[in-house]
Amino acid sequence: MNITEEDLIQAHSVAAIMDASAPAVPADKTLDDAIGSVSNTDAFYYPVVSGEPN
Repeated sequence: MNITEEDLIQAHSVAAIMDASAPAVPADKTLDDAIGSVSNTDAFYYPVVSGEPN
């Protein structure tokens, strides 16, 4: 069986593989506030989000 990267990408949704518990950082937050927020967690990734729909 030959499974390619493209096969895996097509077979899964973002929701199926994302970490929903990752703390989000609002795009309009100051850098000082963002650093303060992320320094209080053990997370490695911090999605930056805006209030605008995609």
